[in-house]
Amino acid sequence: MTISTTQPNQKPFCVKKSTPAKKSRGPKDAVPFEEMERLMNLYGSTKAPRIRGAPKKEGSVEGSAKKGVVKKDSIKRKFYRWFPNFEERFAKDKDGHYQPINGHANEMKYRQEMRAKSMKIVTAKRSDSIFKKKC
Repeated sequence: MTISTTQPNQKPFCVKKSTPAKKSRGPKDAVPFEEMERLMNLYGSTKAPRIRGAPKKEGSVEGSAKKGVVKKDSIKRKFYRWFPNFEERFAKDKDGHYQPINGHANEMKYRQEMRAKSMKIVTAKRSDSIFKKKC
């Protein structure tokens, strides 16, 4: 008894799925680095500040070799995390600076509310993890 097939007996091959192309912000969306720093210093994050690391010891040396050195790309990533809907909330003025569409006071109020909301969430997470550790 013979079995005949029209297709050769081959193992299926694997095809690597391609990763989607990185979204690039076009030249119209490019925000100058100095403007990013200005906006970050002026308005701050929408998330609650996090306390990271152990507390400083009395004998620790301030200003170690790498402390204070931040890469430009790192600041750019942080900027777009802090301003996720930047194009919707800010517009460029005639001097080339970005100003909040709803006004400075409203932007400050919005960010204060977002930080308070984030702080409540973080506090709840911390208390839940402390409670789980005790049980």
